[in-house]
Amino acid sequence: MGIFTVTTHLYDWVRSLPLDIALYQYVASLPNGKEDKNFITKPELALSLMKFGITGTEELILHS
Repeated sequence: MGIFTVTTHLYDWVRSLPLDIALYQYVASLPNGKEDKNFITKPELALSLMKFGITGTEELILHS
C-alpha cells in the first residue's frame, strides 16, 4: 500500500501543469472496505476533479 493521488493536468504537448489533486483512500485501509461510507472509486474521484475544473463551482466530492 501507499499514498495514491488522482490529478488533473493542463497539457500543451510540451509541458504538463497539475491543476487539481485529491488523495485516494485505498479500499483495504477502510474499516468496512467497499461498504464504507467514505469509499469512492478512482474513476468517480477523477470525474469529480474534472467537473470541478470545468465548472469551478461544483463541490469536489471527497467522500460519497
